[in-house]
Parts: sequence; C-alpha cells; structure tokens
Amino acid sequence: MSATPAAWLDRGVLSVLVARLLPLMAAPVALVLVATTRSPAEQGFYFILLNLQALAQLAELGTGALLVQFAARESDAVHWAHGDLAGDADAVARVRAVTRAAVAWYARAALGLALLAPLVVLALREEGARTGVAYGGATIAALLLTACYLPLVPLIAAAEGIGRLVAVQRMRLAQAALGLVALWSGILTVGAPWAVALLAAAWLLVAALWLARHAASFARALWRPGAHGADDVRRLRAAQWRTALHWLALWAAPQSLGPLLLRGQGAAAAGRAGLALALATAAATLGVSWLHARYPRLAALTAAGRHAETASLARRALGQALAVGAAVAVAITTLVAVAGVYLPALAARSLSPWGVAALGASALGWVVVHGVSAWLRAERAEPLWAHTVCGALAVIAASWWGAHAATPERAALAYAAAVLLVAAVIGWTGARRAMRTTPRLGRVDAAVDTIATIDTIDATPDSMLDLSSRPT
Repeated sequence: MSATPAAWLDRGVLSVLVARLLPLMAAPVALVLVATTRSPAEQGFYFILLNLQALAQLAELGTGALLVQFAARESDAVHWAHGDLAGDADAVARVRAVTRAAVAWYARAALGLALLAPLVVLALREEGARTGVAYGGATIAALLLTACYLPLVPLIAAAEGIGRLVAVQRMRLAQAALGLVALWSGILTVGAPWAVALLAAAWLLVAALWLARHAASFARALWRPGAHGADDVRRLRAAQWRTALHWLALWAAPQSLGPLLLRGQGAAAAGRAGLALALATAAATLGVSWLHARYPRLAALTAAGRHAETASLARRALGQALAVGAAVAVAITTLVAVAGVYLPALAARSLSPWGVAALGASALGWVVVHGVSAWLRAERAEPLWAHTVCGALAVIAASWWGAHAATPERAALAYAAAVLLVAAVIGWTGARRAMRTTPRLGRVDAAVDTIATIDTIDATPDSMLDLSSRPT
C-alpha cells in the first residue's frame, strides 16, 4: 500500500523541509547577484569561502545528528520546563552528561578551525595576488565566527532530540532569513567574500539568542557534577570521532572540486563548477533534510527495541529522500538548460546542463550514503566511517585527475562517476549489515519475550492455573 501524503509529510518532516527550502529557494538570488555584479575570479573565492562556512551546517548534520539520536533515546522520560530538562533524574543526568561531553568536543574542533584560518589565507595567497581579489580579512572573520558557532551545536541538538524538533526548525528558519539578508546586502556593498562573513555572523547571532531564551538554564546546568551518564558518555566519545571523520569526508569530497579546479584551471573555472555544484547540491540538501527529520524517531524506536519498525522507517525515509532529491535534480538541470536558451550570459557562468546533471546524480549518491549511515547510527555506532573516508579519498582523487586533465565539465563527470561508485559500494555494504542486524535483534527480542512468558508461568501457583481445560 502506498504511503499517504500525511505519512510523507508529518509535522516534523514539514518543519525541516520548510527550514531547508527557504535558503534553497533563495539561493538563486545570491547566485545571480554574484554572477552579475562580481568578477568570475571573485565568484570563485566566494564559493570556496561559502563552502568553508558550510562547516556550521556540517556540524549540525554530522555529530550534531548523533547527539540528536542520543538525546532522543531519553525523550520518553524527560521534558522541557523553564529552559531546563525535567523528569526522571537519571535520564536528565544522562542527557546532560553526553551534551557536556559534546560541547567540550566541539570546543576543541572550534579551536582547530580558528587555527586553520591563517593557513587557508596562505593557501589562497598566490591566486589572490594574481586576480586582485581581497579575501584575507573576510576568510579569517568567516572562519572565526563559524568556530564560535560550533560549541552551540550540541545544545541545539539536545533540544531537537527531546521534543523541540519543530521549535529548532523555526530557529533555523530565522537563521536562514537573517543570513540571506546579510548575504545579499554584503554581495552588493562590501563584496562576495565579506558577504560570507556577514552570513556567518547572522548564523551565530540567531542561535545564541534562541538558546539564551529557551535553554539558558540547561546550558548552566551542564557543569553540575553528576555520576550518571558515564556509559553514554563513553559511547558518545567512541562514536563521535568516527562520526566526525564520516561527515568531514562527506563534506570534503564534494567541496574539493572547486579548490582543485582553482589550482588546475583558474578561478573562473572554479566559479563555474562552484555555481553548478551549489545548484546540484540542492537535491542532496533536501534529501538529507528529509532523513534528518527522522533521526529522533529512529533512535526512539531503536531504544524501545522495535527493530522491525526501525528498519521499515529507515527504508521508507531513504526511498522518499531519493524521490525528492531526484525531482529536484531534474528540475535544476531543466532550469539550466532553459537558461542556456534565454539567458546565455548567465548560463555561461555555470557548467553545461549535462555537467549539472552529472552533479545532480552524484547528489543522489550522497543521499544513499547518508540514509544507510543514519539507519545504522540509530544503534549509536558509526560502522561505515572507514568506508566513507576511503570513498571520499577516491572521489577527491578522481576530482584531482579531472581538474588537471580535462575541462570543468569532464572534471564534474569524473567526480560524479566516482561518487556513484562509492555510493553503490557503501549502500550495498550498509544494507547487508543492517538487514543482518535487524533479524538477529528481532530473534533476540522474541526469545526474551518467550523466556519472560515461561518464567511467569513457572512462578504462577498451581491454584491459579486453569487445569480443567487441559486434555487428559
């Protein structure tokens, strides 16, 4: 029986899609502004800095999503009251413990990102001097503001996992709205690189104000001493580095195409590929957002031992995410083809339609990797992290070859072919592992129920058993 529209679009999924759709629908405005008011070289630097600022979204969808699933396992025992958690004391302590550990981990990541800023400036110095684009101050500002945002991600993730999915999406909608205003005005006034820094500032400001209003007491309570949650903290620490590597690989592989083309074919080629990749990535963004809305439910079902329902939800969510992503990819490719006929000057700032189509297909490959990983991550593990890292290295190698040996379109084709091959391997491996695990868990659950029934019968006095109904 086919899923009804209500099953496809429940309140949580709808809120996530609305929060993600606003920046996607408004993205063409920024792309047109950059393409029509800034030079091709500045366009190339813009997309590189924009991809670096995207580390904020990466943090939310990466180890932030892992914390969402950790917190969601306690959602039946705790609730929000006056900016803090209330309910079962042990469950509250466990959520605080894992959130505290995640904040400390993200603080270290923020320090690393801050130290990375001057290295990025040095890496781009030669191309900046050749093209005359002023990028240094904007690069440092954007990365420092993004670093300040990272320690806030665990607090937002905890709120999202425990009953505030819709409220968090409203906050992200406000982030997107203010960020777009800052980005557009920055492109028109101070230049594309500084516009990215303004976007990072808006992203940080909205999140900080929302947390100050809705979770200030929870943030202060994180540092109270407590003995509960040690096992969950160990699980989180064991999984978060693997999850971080997993998501860094998923971020680095697609973002490598622009910088490699910058080095191999110049800023103009990087700008064309960056514009096409930004368009095609909309398919992956919507698909992953669809999956992201299911994370709390997947974790809650797994915690309750309802493994058959977990498997059904994971398969259904992945199928729906691929359908949504495919529709978006087809629409974007069609849009680029139409622009080539009616707006050739604008279309020339992007790759050809077949190049965009190849990148759209690669976006669906990344959705497969995300979906299978989310299914397995519901068990608070990251078993595919090594596969993803190796696959990302293979994709980067293919992008490097394409950037130095062919046109930007052929570089995009080499990248897409590598992504689809990696997605096929990871999808097959992950599905086998998941299907092998789910029946085993189901048999264990059935065995436990059977043993419990036998124990109940054995403990029942003979006087309470209806012996008259037994055959003689």
